[in-house]
Amino acid sequence: MKKVWKNLVSPPPKENICRIGHADGSWDDMVSLGDEIFEILNTQMISHTSTKNKKILDFGCGCGRVLFPFHFRTNSTIYGSDIDHTAISYLKAFIESNRLVVNKFEPPTSFPDKFFDIIYSISIWTHIDSVRSGMWLGEMSRILKSGVYCFITTAGLGVLEKRREQSEKHWLRKWQNIDSQTLEDEGYLFMNYDGLRKNPEFYVGVDGDYGASAIHPNYIRNNWTDYFEVKSIIESYVGHQDLVILK
Repeated sequence: MKKVWKNLVSPPPKENICRIGHADGSWDDMVSLGDEIFEILNTQMISHTSTKNKKILDFGCGCGRVLFPFHFRTNSTIYGSDIDHTAISYLKAFIESNRLVVNKFEPPTSFPDKFFDIIYSISIWTHIDSVRSGMWLGEMSRILKSGVYCFITTAGLGVLEKRREQSEKHWLRKWQNIDSQTLEDEGYLFMNYDGLRKNPEFYVGVDGDYGASAIHPNYIRNNWTDYFEVKSIIESYVGHQDLVILK
């Protein structure tokens, strides 16, 4: 089914593709990266737990970049949640509407306690501050069954290096002098996007601070244990992002 699922859905509006990081709004790029992330993530999932006939949540699903491969290439029941109501409206043409939820910028979601067998979240903790990080970790713990897994990507040392290399881009200039030692000392760094106030219509559903974060693995090991057991952190595993495996 690799990439075949592309023929089973119509492309989302370009503005939705742009919001998830594809600046040119390329459907082909979204499909290719979605399949790549699916395969990387699914490899870790099946090495830790059974994914057959499970209820799996894509938290921060956007317009389905990773949700679609999980929906069409596995036999699990895939749910999606996002703050962007336009993305959720698009997905409802292809996924049962009762499995798609528009969540608010801060928790809770509308899901019941201990509902999901697996949760994954791609490039959401890369955009929120430490306060909302803790709030959403608590919510993930609430809606996840006991003793099962949560997979979250974060911006660690690999992403920090890429930001410094690309600091000529206006939205990365703030990161040009942030080195690995600074991140280790601070633990969690967050900087708002300048465009958040200038171009609010681009940030659908955002109702507070939103930008780029960086989280040192040691911070996660020392602080996320308030919510989960930190089983593993695989650095620069999903693109340049770290994959944090929680239970």
